[in-house]
Amino acid sequence: MHIPFQRVTFDQNNNELFIRGKVTVTDENTVTFCPGDSFSTDTLFNGLSIGKWRLYTGMDSLFLRMKVKGEFALTVYHSFLSETETDHDIMTRVICRHLINTFEYKEVSLPVFENSVNDEYMTGIIFFRVDNVVSNSCIKDIYYLTKICERINTVKLALNICTYNRWAQLFSNVAMLQRQLLDDENMGSIAQNVEIFITDNASNIAKDSFNDTRIHISHSKNLGGAGGFTKGLIDIIDSDAGFTHTIFMDDDANIRVESIRRTFYLLAMLLPQYKKCFIAGAMNMADKPYIQHENGALWNRGKCIYIGRGMDMRDVKNLLINEAYYRRDYAAWWYCCVPLETVSDNGFPAPFFIHGDDIEYSLRNANEILTMNGLAVCHPVALHRRVSANEYYNLRNKLVINAIYCRDYGLGRMIKDVIGSLTVALMRHRYKDMQLIKMAVSDYLKGPDFFINTDMDIQNKKVRDMGYSFCDVTPMLSKASAVISTDNGVNFKTRFRSASIKERLKFIFQLAALNGWFLPGKKETMACFMNVHPIDCYRVKTVILYDDTDNMGMVLTKRKCEIFHLAIIAVELVFMMLIKNRSVRKKYQADFSEMTGREFWEEVLQR
Repeated sequence: MHIPFQRVTFDQNNNELFIRGKVTVTDENTVTFCPGDSFSTDTLFNGLSIGKWRLYTGMDSLFLRMKVKGEFALTVYHSFLSETETDHDIMTRVICRHLINTFEYKEVSLPVFENSVNDEYMTGIIFFRVDNVVSNSCIKDIYYLTKICERINTVKLALNICTYNRWAQLFSNVAMLQRQLLDDENMGSIAQNVEIFITDNASNIAKDSFNDTRIHISHSKNLGGAGGFTKGLIDIIDSDAGFTHTIFMDDDANIRVESIRRTFYLLAMLLPQYKKCFIAGAMNMADKPYIQHENGALWNRGKCIYIGRGMDMRDVKNLLINEAYYRRDYAAWWYCCVPLETVSDNGFPAPFFIHGDDIEYSLRNANEILTMNGLAVCHPVALHRRVSANEYYNLRNKLVINAIYCRDYGLGRMIKDVIGSLTVALMRHRYKDMQLIKMAVSDYLKGPDFFINTDMDIQNKKVRDMGYSFCDVTPMLSKASAVISTDNGVNFKTRFRSASIKERLKFIFQLAALNGWFLPGKKETMACFMNVHPIDCYRVKTVILYDDTDNMGMVLTKRKCEIFHLAIIAVELVFMMLIKNRSVRKKYQADFSEMTGREFWEEVLQR
């Protein structure tokens, strides 16, 4: 039996991520080209990740099938990175070349390789190139196929989407999935084995909005992403439809149906040793879809290392680097496929409300995290926005995760992180955030009982009310005498190492003088992104912190007395951590399963 596990698709808007060269995209399945044109498919979404497919599925044959018309040459290539001591060069070799000559549509099936059992195709990508075009030509319905004789896994897939007051984005995405996935005859058995489960945390979307029995909408109180996705998991398990896997998906991500299709076939062909693994989709930036924001990450005790961040995916070398086998600790929930067997064995997400729930769930459950070029979404990235509430959730949840999974995250590291968070908030003049940091540590030190007994919705409202609200600062930006329009100051170590001797001495003086906190403030107002490094706020009296995507932000004024307030908070928190942290860590390690069990979540959802 031949399985068409990967389809070559085209897109008129993001052509460079689908095809290289001159071509006319007729629709997502068809391209036309003229004499003198040439193009290739060594791109993010159409290069075949042959090494990953072979490793995860054990495939030993590959065929390229398409419908063709015209006269041209078609060549299949294998590209991979050479391994040298100094650099990785791109190596490309011809696998086969075929001459096409037909003036009526004709289906051709080209053998790429058969019965391959060696390491010849265990890395890199396979793609094809069209050149030597003699007449007006066309190709369509392009698929890569493999022959599977014995083993096909049963797959029934549930898409798990959590939403909160994002009806426009949700409707657009689900209508697209309905049209291109559920109702598309070309999807075959996939359409019959995929359903969509939506949890509306705002409870204002009609349950029959899509008039489709395969699209399920349930209402829930606002329990954040953790609660919404958990409600979806419970609905999926209780449906008795025999679902084997679920994909956690953001409601506002730009999803490609082909990614879901490839995920389905990957699950169908997975070798037994990979059946308990998570499958992660990368995230590209919505405004720059060729820039990869993250392709899985390492937790690193909370100082996360994001795999592939900032890579331009139009570059073939970056595509090949992205194919390398990196260890990953977690997969974010903009696109994360999870075997439901995991939920049965190890429970539901932690009640973190937002931030860190996907990290903890991966650390607890992911046997390994599989990635592949072409499994990706585009999503808005707020690089320069820092919502006050996130200071609370990020720190509180980070401390819980480290207490459970990072035995080497001792009291010293914890105190350093807490004092560092307070100091950064002070230097950015964000004094309300200092109170949220204090509350984050205090709530963490209450142990599992805090999470078990606290109403998450009420707690979130309290956190939101304590923080800063944003306003349009556009009129004020023109009055600022200094504007820092980049965030290159975030990594201070990098800046210091690359600085001149004079600049290094200046940095050292600033640090010794507590960043000039008690020196007279400069009269001018400085505007900068919200994640500006404190070193850039030296002696600034008034700062405009803003997000450049919409110019929403805040105007903050330096108050020297707040450093004494920081000292009081720091002493209080250090004293609390010294007394409680060791016993609290043990309680989290012993009782955490109570926070993730079905009985707990059903009680929370019914409160």
